[in-house]
Amino acid sequence: MKTLVLTGSSMEMHAVLDATIPSKWEYCMEKGYDLKIIKLGYQHPIFGDRMSYERVVETFKQVGEYDAVMWLDADAFITNMNYDIKDFQYEDKPISASLDWTDCTTINMGNFVIYKTNKVKDLYEEFVQLGSKMFLDHPEREQKTINFILDSNPEMVHVLPRNYLNGVPKILEKFRVGEEREIVEPWNENCFLAHLTAILYEDRIKIIKKNLLNIKKRH
Repeated sequence: MKTLVLTGSSMEMHAVLDATIPSKWEYCMEKGYDLKIIKLGYQHPIFGDRMSYERVVETFKQVGEYDAVMWLDADAFITNMNYDIKDFQYEDKPISASLDWTDCTTINMGNFVIYKTNKVKDLYEEFVQLGSKMFLDHPEREQKTINFILDSNPEMVHVLPRNYLNGVPKILEKFRVGEEREIVEPWNENCFLAHLTAILYEDRIKIIKKNLLNIKKRH
């Protein structure tokens, strides 16, 4: 299975991306996957400069060349190299994503995998149509779009447990201001990645640079 790990950021997130690239590079080297880093923030003909949509569209674009494309947000870094891209797939569903960190009914689109199945073209067309007509200015845009598809067309979306693509560390609660929601099933050392979502950029970098998650060295 020819596989790509795709990641990127806008300019303001470059320092966070730089901090997470080493784990992504190491993972790709170990698994024999390609790694591509893209710059976000251009004007899409349909979605404009809405970067949350842009990263999904860019991932779809790569599926023609690859059998599987994994998007990883700039603030996600890999903490367990034992997972393989095949572990995220279920039958012929073209997209896999994990449950959100706050509830058990919706999925998070910070990290996801798109597979080249016979349904992927239909998923892309549905994503563009719904995203541009129903959720273009929704605060969660692409996440709302995919969750709508999950509800209306569940054979398109594979829902994974949080330990696959949305391990949010408990320590993040200390860095959040005005956020009272509890992290459900926080990150642990068995999770594929740590997703440092919804905190200040400098705090994300601090957690990685100072190894506040106490991740053991792999070598």
